[in-house]
Amino acid sequence: MDDQFGLPRAIRWVSQIAAALLLVACGIRIHVSFGGHLAVAYSVIFTVIWILVIINVVEFIDDVDGLAAGVSFITAVCLLAVSAQFQGTGRAGSTLLMAGVAGASLGFLRHNFPPARAVMGDSGAYFLGYVIAAASILGHL
Repeated sequence: MDDQFGLPRAIRWVSQIAAALLLVACGIRIHVSFGGHLAVAYSVIFTVIWILVIINVVEFIDDVDGLAAGVSFITAVCLLAVSAQFQGTGRAGSTLLMAGVAGASLGFLRHNFPPARAVMGDSGAYFLGYVIAAASILGHL
């Protein structure tokens, strides 16, 4: 709906915060080692801020042809390389997720490279930012 009608910024922020809190509700969050009894609150705040920043950075760089898809591909490959070098199943989800994001970004980059024949739009940029932010937290767990 955002790409078609241009939703107000308040609705975008509320939906992004809700998506970030969904990850927190599933137990995916940045763990902090300070704050004593407030550590969980700091953890939730840092996680939500991290996800909001990454989502909006990817959306911001989407205005230039090929930039968001290229940066997302590079980021996904780097996170894939980091998560793949650890033994065990703890990071398997992050590894598979980043392999899919890298492939999708590279496939889309072919059509989005200047002059762009297809554009990602806000929804695509929000999705890439959300997945990259979530995978970066998953890779740490």
